[in-house]
Amino acid sequence: NNNNNNPNILPINLSALRQTIEHTREIIGYPTYDISVSLITDSQMREINSISRGIDAPTDVLSFCFQEEDDMIEPGVLGDVQFDTPDFYNLGDVLIDVEYVQRRCEEDRKMHIREAAERDESDKIGENGGLVEGEV
Repeated sequence: NNNNNNPNILPINLSALRQTIEHTREIIGYPTYDISVSLITDSQMREINSISRGIDAPTDVLSFCFQEEDDMIEPGVLGDVQFDTPDFYNLGDVLIDVEYVQRRCEEDRKMHIREAAERDESDKIGENGGLVEGEV
């Protein structure tokens, strides 16, 4: 089945995603812990956001820590695992709403283009000393 012509298929660089996850785990000090990353749709995110936070709308990212709040030493510092088995060396789940992120990226791209055009226009006005061509 060739999905190259399906506009709903988003190519994802899994190698880059894995490297990003590995790098993030290193930075936060838990390089051997697992993390689950799920790429989901707007409707899925809306449902999960409604259930978990009471907000009936999609959002870009939700995360759920594997350990209970009482098991943490302080924010960002996990306590000892309950059992010394691989299943308990888990940071949690990250849900990414791909459609939401795509929309935000497009909105941000358009905003940056507008801002660049405004800067260019401002630079042109500055070069003329604020005068429009033909004015004396």
